[in-house]
Amino acid sequence: MHCPTLKELPSPPPDRQGWPWTEESPQLPNIMPDESSWPRISVVTPSFNQGRYIEETIRSVLLQGYPDLEYIVVDGGSTDGSLDIIRKYEPWLARWISEPDHGQSDAINKGVRMATGEIVNWINSDDCLHSGALKVVAQTYSSRPGSLVIGAGVDFDETTGRGTLLVPKRITVQHIVRFWEGWFGWLQPSIFFPRSVFQRVGGLDENLHLVMDIDLYCRLMQVIPAVYISEPVSKYRRHRSAKTQAQYHDMMLEYAIAVSKYKSVLEQNEHEAYESQVILFFLRRSRRLLLDRQFRILSKYLRSSLRRSWFTTAFTLCKLAFLKFGFIRHRSSV
Repeated sequence: MHCPTLKELPSPPPDRQGWPWTEESPQLPNIMPDESSWPRISVVTPSFNQGRYIEETIRSVLLQGYPDLEYIVVDGGSTDGSLDIIRKYEPWLARWISEPDHGQSDAINKGVRMATGEIVNWINSDDCLHSGALKVVAQTYSSRPGSLVIGAGVDFDETTGRGTLLVPKRITVQHIVRFWEGWFGWLQPSIFFPRSVFQRVGGLDENLHLVMDIDLYCRLMQVIPAVYISEPVSKYRRHRSAKTQAQYHDMMLEYAIAVSKYKSVLEQNEHEAYESQVILFFLRRSRRLLLDRQFRILSKYLRSSLRRSWFTTAFTLCKLAFLKFGFIRHRSSV
């Protein structure tokens, strides 16, 4: 489908201005500058009771001016008015469904199975694409077919109303696995990948609910190269009800456990030290959670540490308790 124009879409609410309400991306010609066809891009939006945001998401995808877009919305059975918004844009959706699912990973996998595009990504129903994003993604992908396309993005804090441009760092799976060394500045809605490779590596792990994207990238990066875009592709929205905010400590625990599966990418002599670093991370987080009296998630961290090695856990606890930066008295910066 060629993306619709602003005039073709329903009118926006009267209090909304700018992109993607009263502004649109330029309509692109039917062929690329080199006279080849634009690659079909499939975008999947999983959603559940996100009526507050989903219209902005939908419009940001549809108003790309892109010549070959396939847009699929997978709703989990919303009851907040989301379905009325989705139905309003139904003429421009390749497909949409609303039915109970087993979580976000299940919904995304379901959507990708419906897709036919060469390039695919999911855009959550509280995030949105920047104007002209699909053009940049397609041009970059076409210069390096079969690659993982990693774009910059704006990390938008709804509480402060401020956005920070994050330009992705060029990293390897090894950097992701050594997660305690710091975050790598990627935003999920800015990362596109070949649908065929997504299927080859097994799609999203439906047992993961918070870091399924990181787990996927670890598998993708072991089989295809990555190419980077320095201009913003998407806006990632931080708000209090977002899972990554409301369940931040759960997310970090799931992250540590998930990426540990890929420690085989490290040198053999790093494996023992790796386990010690993971346990140290768990215990430093536990110290913070104890001070904050977050006992539910504290117990999860401690159990995860003991399952890895009760001996290393006990030894590390002793070191933390008696060294200068004691276990109870000081907060960790990790």
